[in-house]
Amino acid sequence: MKISVGKYRIRTKHNENNKFWKDWGRYNNSSETLIDGIWWKTSLDFRNTGRKKFILINWPMLVDKDTNTITKFLHQGVYDEVQVNSFKFFVLRFLMNKHPINDRLYKFKIALFERKYTIFVFALAFFLSYLFYIFNIAKENSLINFIANNIWAQTIIFFITISGFINIFHPFTIKKGTE
Repeated sequence: MKISVGKYRIRTKHNENNKFWKDWGRYNNSSETLIDGIWWKTSLDFRNTGRKKFILINWPMLVDKDTNTITKFLHQGVYDEVQVNSFKFFVLRFLMNKHPINDRLYKFKIALFERKYTIFVFALAFFLSYLFYIFNIAKENSLINFIANNIWAQTIIFFITISGFINIFHPFTIKKGTE
């Protein structure tokens, strides 16, 4: 995404050098700034002093795309400090993953990723229950009548229910045997 900031244009993009972190992780964006017609890789810092908001453009450098080595520095340290409005400050800070909202989104994504199997099982149970409900409505409660008249179906349902309750208080699994 390209954003005009003062006399500069800043481009944020996915960091191609991100070899070890997962794509859904944090700090995987990089910035480039258009200075005198050349796109320089830069670091952005954000400074908020009450009503004034500043973006600090740091360490503009040219990087060889094939070897990822720095070929030239334009300036070491803070190159320029540009005052921006609140919206651009928010957007750039969000795109560079330096906003508190990014922390909350990251924690939500991690929590969702860690619980994806539980969410899948819950969604599967909901879908199968809904399918059972729709089938019973369409076939005039034939499944309910089948379960009511079949002792084996009742036994299997009772076993699954009791084992589910027991598993809440005393989890059990079938372990693989090692030889």
